[in-house]
Amino acid sequence: MLTLWLQMRLIKRISMMLVISLWLAPNVQANDTTDWMVLVSPFVWGASLNGDLGIAGQQAAVEAPFSTLFKDIDSVFMGNIELTNRQFGLYVDATYVHSSRQDKALAQPLQVSLRQKLFTVGGFYRLYSHTLAGDTAFGEPRRFAIEPILGLRRTQIKAGLTAPTLGVDLNKKAQWTDPFIGARMSLDLDRHWNLSGLVDVGGWDTQSKKTHSAELYLGYRTLVAEYPVLVRAGYRSLTQRYQTEDFTGQPFTYHMRQAGPVLGVTLRL
Repeated sequence: MLTLWLQMRLIKRISMMLVISLWLAPNVQANDTTDWMVLVSPFVWGASLNGDLGIAGQQAAVEAPFSTLFKDIDSVFMGNIELTNRQFGLYVDATYVHSSRQDKALAQPLQVSLRQKLFTVGGFYRLYSHTLAGDTAFGEPRRFAIEPILGLRRTQIKAGLTAPTLGVDLNKKAQWTDPFIGARMSLDLDRHWNLSGLVDVGGWDTQSKKTHSAELYLGYRTLVAEYPVLVRAGYRSLTQRYQTEDFTGQPFTYHMRQAGPVLGVTLRL
């Protein structure tokens, strides 16, 4: 009940922000719309894992700081692509991580493996834009902007628990798609520095699926070989709760929070 209450409060806050933005919408400048451009953003997310993983009635607590998780990573890919004309836009965010680690159950060795794919597809609309004094390092007016977002997040999980001495060899695949609603903002602090953030909430089936996501970045604009580049550092958090039945008829549970620093660049094509 507490989680549902917090989720409803978050939805209310996002809704209030969108209503305020709608009231301020006349401030959107007509010249905000320009030619379409593509933004490519490879990044590294130093996320730690905290939560619980359950298969066939076997539960394993997952507490892995990034310093430990890094040694367990077998393969990884992270990136974001955005198509926008500064008024409307679409983006795709993808992360793929395959990791495995050693644990213990009943004083016996236990191997926990996790293969995770996250695909987020969203659209946004610049509902509010306020022009600030001066230009950015890219020769564009400095702005403060608020953009509602709406999209889908696809999660694919393959989890395994193996304990040879206990005769345990369990594997489970799960995949689900959640709609989400949220908002993002961008504030040009000065010619070079930019502050941006994003928050969304999804998983309307509160009995088996819940998702919360938040991001905050500080970016620095510069030119590399005359090409505009935004270097960004920040923090990203994603909390997911999912439950279904596995092949034994018992609950498969994936209750996990991934959070940690992010470092990346945005290239304008």
